Amino acid sequence: MLYTKVGAWFPFEDADRGEIAVGKLADLVVIDRDYFTVPSDEIGKTKAVLTMVGGHIVYATGPFAGFEEQRYRQAASSADLGLRWALS
Repeated sequence: MLYTKVGAWFPFEDADRGEIAVGKLADLVVIDRDYFTVPSDEIGKTKAVLTMVGGHIVYATGPFAGFEEQRYRQAASSADLGLRWALS
């Protein structure tokens, strides 16, 4: 919670960010293993399989690779969020 609600509150962005809820921007990462149960020597092998910034997919692989095409469709309507740089 410290990195979500409080992290959004401090820069006065809590109206738009800070939790996964309808109408809020989603900044999240989905990883390929359970970080809390994986043996400590395997934590460094953890990889992101999906990354979203402002509710838009900026990286997708593995089981989320099908979302890759959506990422480019979203880019056309995301210029105001400055996401085009992430797709070039």
